[in-house]
Amino acid sequence: TYELWFKQIIFEFESVHKIFSKSVIEEHDMAIVNERLARVRAIQNLLLGALPVLETMTPMDFLEFRDYLTPASGFQSAQFRIIEVMMGLPFSREGRKYGNPEFFLSKFHPKDIKRAVYWENQPSFVKLTEKWLERLPLPNFDWLSQYKSAVYAMLESDEQTVRQVFGRESSDDEFGDDEGEEGSGEGRQADDDADAHPTGGCPFLGNQNSTGEDRLEQELKALRATRATFETLFHDEQHEEMKSRGVRRWSRTATLNALFIFLYRDLPLLQMPFQFLQNLLEIDNGFTQWRLAHAQMAQRML
Repeated sequence: TYELWFKQIIFEFESVHKIFSKSVIEEHDMAIVNERLARVRAIQNLLLGALPVLETMTPMDFLEFRDYLTPASGFQSAQFRIIEVMMGLPFSREGRKYGNPEFFLSKFHPKDIKRAVYWENQPSFVKLTEKWLERLPLPNFDWLSQYKSAVYAMLESDEQTVRQVFGRESSDDEFGDDEGEEGSGEGRQADDDADAHPTGGCPFLGNQNSTGEDRLEQELKALRATRATFETLFHDEQHEEMKSRGVRRWSRTATLNALFIFLYRDLPLLQMPFQFLQNLLEIDNGFTQWRLAHAQMAQRML
């Protein structure tokens, strides 16, 4: 069943790829694209819904028929790998940060390998979407300055709140009373235990004995990191540096145009472009969920 749905997804993706390969994309084309991507999202819901059925099987039942499906078993499916390539995850080892493409290639039929290589050499949805965003006309008002002012105002408000909250804790630490400093034997033992295990044995809580001043500095450091991330949107050099590190994949022009669409998506002219971007995000998220759920199911079975 998965292979039939994968085949349908590839069919929908091929039609969208053909439309987005045009130099000019008409409004009625965007309506068709959104309709077909919505169908892909509906198929993803079916894929996720089928996993609980497989989980009702015992490991022995699962292993009894699993080999008959090779190479159509989840991650080993040639069609699933082609879908990944079309979306922007390269098939070759050079383009992947994880996995072993040679392992999957060894199980694929030669015609499937040829098909995967073909799509490897075609522009992915990531690249086609970037080019489409770059072609969009820029807005007629200085929206970026307004956005920048709003972001900085938000960050300044957050900093004031942090200083009020954690600055007060710092003052409490400094001027707190020393009553009970010596304390009883039980109290001293509790203090010793707290020093030895400041998080109560939990590695996720951080240092709960840190002072207000320490926590203030931690919060301010996090705010500075957030500000630095926003700064990259406003400067070409910083954006390109993040792109060279693989943190971002689109050009600054494409990124800003996508941001503009999300900010002003209520405008009638931007509703279909927003729906297109939203569909891509939901499809990517859907496959992420499917990968995780499938891996967990296979781990329990195998």
